[in-house]
Amino acid sequence: MNNVYFPKDEDSLNFVLNVYASEVKDRADWIVRRYKNFDTDSMDVMTILKTSIDIIGDAIVIDRIINGTGARKNEREIVKERVRLIHDRWPGLNNLNLPENLGKVRNDYEHFDTRLDQWAKASERKIIIDNNMTPPGIFQNAKEKEVIRNYYDGVLYFWNKGVVLKDVVKWATDVSYEMFKSH
Repeated sequence: MNNVYFPKDEDSLNFVLNVYASEVKDRADWIVRRYKNFDTDSMDVMTILKTSIDIIGDAIVIDRIINGTGARKNEREIVKERVRLIHDRWPGLNNLNLPENLGKVRNDYEHFDTRLDQWAKASERKIIIDNNMTPPGIFQNAKEKEVIRNYYDGVLYFWNKGVVLKDVVKWATDVSYEMFKSH
């Protein structure tokens, strides 16, 4: 074992990797619970958007744990080793692809202040459309940077990039399953 940052002995390494696996399982369970209780007919738009963003937030944590996405420069070596160890332990993770646009939405979500700065600079009309439940494109004259959060028919649109929530739930469930199927 050529570990630099993680334990070299198998028992300690198993313990450490199982802590990561438990966190993934908890996050996946939270995602599933939120989605099961997701009733857009009885929820107001703010609750729908907050629940959607919470689902995305937990998926982001799972992605960061198993893929190292978004690691800072000073963290890259330990993260690279962690990701290698996780994927060596659970090779089925290599076959699971992130839901479409999850990475882009994650980036916009994590850098929300920067996106607002870009809007402030780019929007000539200084209008913003936010907290909606409408079909995409209904605001025909709205430019890309003018529509922040919108939910419609199972899709969270964040800065006009859509993520299908049921795809996020399936991905998180599949990741958790891969990490616990042999336990």
